[in-house]
Amino acid sequence: MKNLLAMRRHILLAFLATFLFALQIVTAEAAKEPLVTIETGVIKGGVEEGVAYFKGIPYAAPPVGELRWRPPTAPASWDGIREAKEYGSEAAQNGDLAVFATPGGSEDCLYLNVFAPEDALTSKTPLPVFFWIHGGGLFVGSSSDYDPMPMVKTGNAVVVTVNYRLGAFGSFAHPAIDAEDHAIANYGLMDQIFALDWVQRNIAKFGGDSKNVTIAGESSGGQSVLALMTSPKAKGKFQAAIGMSACTVTLHSDFTMYTLENAEKQGVLLAEEAGLKNATAEDLRKLSAEEILKVQKPFGTFIIEGDYVPEHIGDALRAGHVHPVTFVNGTVRNEGVFFAGVRETFVGHPMTAEEYPAVVAEFCGVFPNDPT
Repeated sequence: MKNLLAMRRHILLAFLATFLFALQIVTAEAAKEPLVTIETGVIKGGVEEGVAYFKGIPYAAPPVGELRWRPPTAPASWDGIREAKEYGSEAAQNGDLAVFATPGGSEDCLYLNVFAPEDALTSKTPLPVFFWIHGGGLFVGSSSDYDPMPMVKTGNAVVVTVNYRLGAFGSFAHPAIDAEDHAIANYGLMDQIFALDWVQRNIAKFGGDSKNVTIAGESSGGQSVLALMTSPKAKGKFQAAIGMSACTVTLHSDFTMYTLENAEKQGVLLAEEAGLKNATAEDLRKLSAEEILKVQKPFGTFIIEGDYVPEHIGDALRAGHVHPVTFVNGTVRNEGVFFAGVRETFVGHPMTAEEYPAVVAEFCGVFPNDPT
């Protein structure tokens, strides 16, 4: 009898040990899938090297169909738990910028991603927030082009990266669209501001401090930083700004900024190239994304429409019409090498010393109205 009881005890202990071991595995796995409740529902992310990540979070409704060329609107809520481990679709785009972009994407692109130190999710001390705006000439690129891990680890910050509408979907004016009763033209900039509003309402759930937000970006991302610094609609939504290789937007050239009149002319030309003369707003919204991508120009611009962009950004900066925030501005080292590479890709051979002066003159000729 004693032997039987001892055997049963051993079996029970072995079962208990196996159960506890399995429970530890399940608990460990669950710890790698953190849950956060935001205003639209519960999301489940992942953990890598001590960094919790949540990808593909919708911060606005898909800007498709009747919502094309309209300001962003609130996303739908969901029941249950939404997986947030994969990036959402990048914005619809062509491969216009050499190796920097891949053709594809989707109009359904208004997603952002949050990366935070794992312990920030349960800490009572909020961390600074770093809001990153990708580059790509306002017509290509994606939030997934950049690795936020070093900033999270070494900066001990919560990092937010964001997609926004690009090309003719993000910067577009046409008399038929502009006659509608809504904000016009700078739809990509509206997306960025809408995402900043999302940060204000939700970032505390990830351990971030909504009162300590730094916006930053490179190239057209840096230009977006300058646009946000001078846009009345972005006031109070961030406390610091970092503009990297952003200053071309301060030059007076259609390459960087359009008046509304010029933008509407370009919009009419786009419609005509897509086969629409005297186009209505309904006609324009019936175009497929592929039809628009086929005829859009390979550079994006901000449009001076009086609301989100009330004046030329360069003039606003020179006049001091900027938000009172801490500001760092500069140029990314060796950025010009990339543009040399773009030209080499187009012409099919490396730059020669003989070609170089002509190429510099060609680039400077893009800004004929600005002697600098």
